[in-house]
Amino acid sequence: APLSERSYEKLSDPATGKWQYKKLKAPHAHFLGTDKGGTDVFYRLIKGIRTALIVGLITTMLAVPFSIIFGVTAGYFGGKIDDIIQFIYITLGSIPSILLISAMMIIVRNKFQVSAASGISTYFQDDKIVLFLCGCLGIISWSSLCRLLRGETLKIRELDYVKAAKAIGVNDIIIIAKHIVPNVIHVVII
Repeated sequence: APLSERSYEKLSDPATGKWQYKKLKAPHAHFLGTDKGGTDVFYRLIKGIRTALIVGLITTMLAVPFSIIFGVTAGYFGGKIDDIIQFIYITLGSIPSILLISAMMIIVRNKFQVSAASGISTYFQDDKIVLFLCGCLGIISWSSLCRLLRGETLKIRELDYVKAAKAIGVNDIIIIAKHIVPNVIHVVII
C-alpha cells in the first residue's frame, strides 16, 4: 500500500499474543509501498532501472565499435580478411550467450568472494560484477551487427561513387571514412 505505516509482514505481539502487521521504520515515506520484507518498492524499481541502463548502454558502447570496424573491413576488403572476420563472428555467434555469461559469473563470483575478505564493500563488488557482465555481453554481442554491416558494405562498395574514388586513386581508409561508414550508419542507429 503506498504511503502506508504498516508492513505486509504479520508478527505476533509478545504483549497481547495477537497477530498484527509490524510498523515500518519510516511510515508514510514509501511512495510505492513496501514488499513483504519491508524494502521500499520505489527504491528497488530505481535500482533495477539503473542496472538495466548501465548494462544496455555499456554493452552497446562496447559492441558498436567492434561491429563497425570488423563489419566494414570485412565487407570492403573481402578475400582472406573477410574469411577471418566471418570465422570469428560465426564462432562467437555459435556460443550460447546464456552459458557463457553463467560460466563467467561463476568465475567472477568466486574471485570476488575471495576478495571480500579484504574488506571491499558489497555495493562495489556488485558494480564490478555488473561491469564485467557488460564486458562479456559486449564481446559476444557484436557479431550480429557485424554481419549486417558487412552485407551493407558489400552493397555500397559496388556503387559508382566508390568505384570512381578508387579509380582516381583515393586511399582505402579515406574511402571507408567518407563514403562507406556514413552510408552504413543508419544500420547502426536502427
